[in-house]
Amino acid sequence: MSPSLLLQTLTLLVLYVALGAAFSHRDIQLSETFGEGTKGIAFSDITGVKLGQTFNSITVRGDERVDQVTLRVASPDEETWTHGGSGGTDSILILGPNEYITSMEVHVAEKDGRKRVFYLRLCTSSGNSVGAGSKTAESTTVVAPAGFHLSGFFGRAGTEVYELGAIWTRINATHLLLTDDMGSEC
Repeated sequence: MSPSLLLQTLTLLVLYVALGAAFSHRDIQLSETFGEGTKGIAFSDITGVKLGQTFNSITVRGDERVDQVTLRVASPDEETWTHGGSGGTDSILILGPNEYITSMEVHVAEKDGRKRVFYLRLCTSSGNSVGAGSKTAESTTVVAPAGFHLSGFFGRAGTEVYELGAIWTRINATHLLLTDDMGSEC
């Protein structure tokens, strides 16, 4: 099993266990990963993802390559998820009300014989975008499935972002309430 496939499988397993299966698998989708799958430390935002969450800002930090990505969750609980190192320059996008990430453009290239994430650009439902790093000849644009938006990332990072994938969730999804209807007494 490839490291990328293993990371995706573990991410879904963690989600299932952490949320006690209080979601529908149709409400969450993972993109493929881009970059190298052996350097850095594996990470995943999946344990913090809450269906229906919103972001207030997204930061992509980079120069020659992508050094860091940061998501600031606005609701239902304020959180900050940062992956990568401290090099490069911040590019920050403040999201407006009802604005969400709908696509990501990723450029990869080899450095020291291994693929790295050289450029990342995130685009929103309102036509805004934020990006950093250096564009390369090998690029992919990943568009959220219809009715979905970005809710987090997974991949590998250290002093920079080595591998990156998107966690997409359904925009109008909500947690399922688990109940046990025992009926009524006679």
